[in-house]
Amino acid sequence: MYLDMAATAPLRCEAREAMIAAMDEYGNPSSLHTKGLAAERLVEEARREVERALGFSSGVVYFTGSGTESNNWVFRAVFERFFKSKGHVVVSAVEHPAVWEPAHALKEAGFDVTVVGVNADGDLALEQAVAALRQDTVLVSVMEVNNETGALFPVEALSRHLRQHSRALLHVDGTQAFCKMPSWRPPSEPDFYTVSAHKIGGPKGVAALYARKSSPLKPMFLGGGQEQGLRSGTENVLGIVGFGAAAKSARTYANSNCLAESFVIHDAMVSGLQALGCRVARPMSKSPYIVTAAYPGIPAEVMVHALAEQGIYVSTGSACSSRRKKRSTSHRVLAAMGWSDEAQQSAFRLSFDATLSEQDVTLVLATLRERIAWILKTIGRS
Repeated sequence: MYLDMAATAPLRCEAREAMIAAMDEYGNPSSLHTKGLAAERLVEEARREVERALGFSSGVVYFTGSGTESNNWVFRAVFERFFKSKGHVVVSAVEHPAVWEPAHALKEAGFDVTVVGVNADGDLALEQAVAALRQDTVLVSVMEVNNETGALFPVEALSRHLRQHSRALLHVDGTQAFCKMPSWRPPSEPDFYTVSAHKIGGPKGVAALYARKSSPLKPMFLGGGQEQGLRSGTENVLGIVGFGAAAKSARTYANSNCLAESFVIHDAMVSGLQALGCRVARPMSKSPYIVTAAYPGIPAEVMVHALAEQGIYVSTGSACSSRRKKRSTSHRVLAAMGWSDEAQQSAFRLSFDATLSEQDVTLVLATLRERIAWILKTIGRS
């Protein structure tokens, strides 16, 4: 049973079929002949599908190679726009490394960076984010849904506040939110919004950055002038086609009205984990599809491998950090939440989608119970 959907989602059949069909359109989208025009048409059709799924009324969607690239592009644009005057940047303490690291690169370049904390369950208070703003704030960058705890951040309210009271740019990393929840709606017109194909059942190696037309976006790469001159390089036509098909399919789910049913499954998982003796992060506002838990005394890697032996696949946290050796990075989110060192070392993440049933939850919890008992017996703690 695959419970690592926050790391990557299985390829949707719609995306696979669209990509297979597009394999015959091998032309370069920049070529002027009919083969090139056919490939260009596929790229633009996919762009329209992503734009429809996002639902923003203005701005441009640029295709990139990953969510990490999209996020870095934003910070590079801010650096180039404000490198003389520097300025002030606000991020949360629990951002993905693809935001956290670029923010600290700006700090090293002379920008002032304020890190807004979260509570023990990972919630970010709007009041704290607003209180961090200054007259010289040039960028606020926050995720919409935290990839490790599922905490849903108040990006809509923050966007409205910035429009009324600040000139700061707003960047939202929507990677874990975009079309992944029923009744999902994007925040009202951020300056930048990051999405990734493989998180919604598209192929890996393709993502997008939405940018308002007034944003200070500068070319990421120089060369042939693709993506309206801002990201040169021949387009990944097959990946983009798969992204468009996945976005179209996922949008149908995001427009559905089954949020209450989703939380029935989520709450059953959380209650069951707590009954087993696990500590569970319980954000006030959250995605119904991400749960982080820790069983005291059992290292997360041991738990991950023990469950994998039984065909249940979970993770130790962000897939982009789980193999990194620096403890300060891999456990930064839980440390910001005030979790003890032991809890941080024991934390594992279960992330799923709407296909998970109550019967699946029962099976997962029963397997966890057996695995915990087996591990404790093996290490002499039974």
